[in-house]
Amino acid sequence: FANFFTTYNRTYLQQCVRDLLAVCDQARALDSGGKARVVLCGIGRAGVWSLLAASGADAVIADADALDVSRDETLLAPELFCAGLRNIGTFEGGAMLAAPHPLLLHHTGGIFPTSSIGSAYQAVAARGHLKIESGSLPDEALVDWIAGL
Repeated sequence: FANFFTTYNRTYLQQCVRDLLAVCDQARALDSGGKARVVLCGIGRAGVWSLLAASGADAVIADADALDVSRDETLLAPELFCAGLRNIGTFEGGAMLAAPHPLLLHHTGGIFPTSSIGSAYQAVAARGHLKIESGSLPDEALVDWIAGL
């Protein structure tokens, strides 16, 4: 089984999330005035990496890549594999940690789970900071969303 990792090795997914969190920290360190906002924007498979790193950013745009996370084969892909990911609700768990910060989740394809994310935002009275779109949004719409923050 080529995708087997022992507990002390980081997977590719974990390395990418760690890198995104490090970039968020560095961006904050460069802002001496404390007024800059860190916005992560992940496209394609990087969208779910951004969801898992959402707690380190002020806002996140994530392309869900129409992933069907109910299938084990999907989560065993090298760029998505992380042992125990189902225990935190797959990629929904990371997205829930983003609340109450603004989150734009698009390209869900109607199969990427979002109900728990909506519940988390509702629980912290931040439903207005969450936007979920079934289809893929063009770059212009993503830029407009960031500009509106």
